[in-house]
Amino acid sequence: MLKSTNCSFSFKTEELATKLTIANKEVSNGYWHYQAEKSTLNQNSVDWFLGVSQGKIVYSGIEKLSWKSFLKIIVRYTPGLRSSIKKAILSLDLKLNPTRRFCLSKMVKTIERTTLITKEQALTALELKILADFDIYLFASSGSFRFYPQSPLVTANSEIGFDLQKLIERAKQRRILWHRINKYIPSLDIKPIINSDRVSKSQLTPLQKQRLHAILKRGKSLKSIASSLGKDNLEIAKLFAPLIHHGLVTIFQPATAVTNNRPKIVLVDDSPLLTKQFQSLVTKWGYQFKSCNDPICAVDTIENYNPEIIFIDINMPGVSGFDLVKLIRKKSQIASIPIVILTSENKLSNKWRANWSNCKFLIKPIAIERINLFKKELRSVLNELAPISNRVAVA
Repeated sequence: MLKSTNCSFSFKTEELATKLTIANKEVSNGYWHYQAEKSTLNQNSVDWFLGVSQGKIVYSGIEKLSWKSFLKIIVRYTPGLRSSIKKAILSLDLKLNPTRRFCLSKMVKTIERTTLITKEQALTALELKILADFDIYLFASSGSFRFYPQSPLVTANSEIGFDLQKLIERAKQRRILWHRINKYIPSLDIKPIINSDRVSKSQLTPLQKQRLHAILKRGKSLKSIASSLGKDNLEIAKLFAPLIHHGLVTIFQPATAVTNNRPKIVLVDDSPLLTKQFQSLVTKWGYQFKSCNDPICAVDTIENYNPEIIFIDINMPGVSGFDLVKLIRKKSQIASIPIVILTSENKLSNKWRANWSNCKFLIKPIAIERINLFKKELRSVLNELAPISNRVAVA
C-alpha cells in the first residue's frame, strides 16, 4: 500500500471514474483531495474530500471528517426526523469535543447509543451523501486528485465502508436518471406549485392528495423540500417529474418583469464547476441563463428555452460540440440562433471548423493572465449577438 502523499493524478472529461478506481487500489487509509483546474473564470478553489479506509469509501464532504460534518450528514439524509430530534443530534457537537476527530466507526457507535437513530440509518445517510457528491464531482471535466494518508477512519473489524466500483456504477445510473428528468426539472431551485383543480380530478388517493398539499403549502424549492424531508435530491426529483409532466404541479422560478426582458443564454458544457462560474459571470451582466451538461439532451433544452445565443464546449461525452452544432442547424425552430464554440483547445483546425459552421469562437482562459481578456472577448460577443436592453441595469 502506498503511504506517500505523492500518490496523485490529473484527469480530463470522463476519465475520473476510471482513474480513481485504479488509483484507489494502491492506497489504504486517508483522504483523496479533489481540486478543480484553476484555468477557469475565477480563482475560487473548490475542495472535495473522499475518505478511504482499507480501500473502501467511508466519507465525502467539502471538509475532512469531524463530529460537526458527520452530524450534519445524519440530519440531512435521515428521513422522518422530527425537528426536536434534529436539534438534539446537532447539539451533540457541543457536548463532545468538536476539535477532536474520532474514527467514523466510533462516531456511529456513539450516536447509536443516544437512541436517536440506528446504525443502519447512519450508514444509509453516509452512502447517500457520497452519491450526492458523486453527482456533482465524479463527472467533472478536469481537475486533479491527491491522496493524503491518515490514521484509519474506521476500526479494523468495522463493517463500515462502501465499494468504490459499486458506488461509481450507481452514480452512472443516477446520471442517466438526472438527464431523463431534466426536461421537467431544470433545477432544484424551482418552486413547485400545486394545480388544485387537476389534483382534485386526478386518480391520486385522498391520502396522496393530502400529503401533496402538505408538502407544497409553504412554497419551498425542491432542494428545500428534499432537505426538510431528509430525502435524496434525486428521489424528490423523480417524485415531482411525473406530477409536473401531467400538469398536477407547475413550476415557478422567481423572476421580475425586468428579468423577462433580458436576453437568454444556453451553455452546453459537461463541467459543473465551469458552468457555475460562467453562470455567475453572465447573470451579473444581466442575462438569463440555462445550462445543459449532457449534449444528447441539449437540443430539447434549447428548443424549450429558445435562447438568443448558445455557447457549446467542443469535447463532451457522446456528442462532440461540432456534432451538436449540426443537430441544431437541422432544427428549423432553433437553426438561426447564433452559436459560440467555447473551448480550451486553441487549435487552428477548431477555428476553421467553427468558421465553416458559421459559429463564433472563444478560448477558455488556460492561464490566470488570460481571464480578463476572456471576459472582454465574451462581453464583446454578447454585445454583438445578444445586446442587453438599455432598460436593464448591468453590474
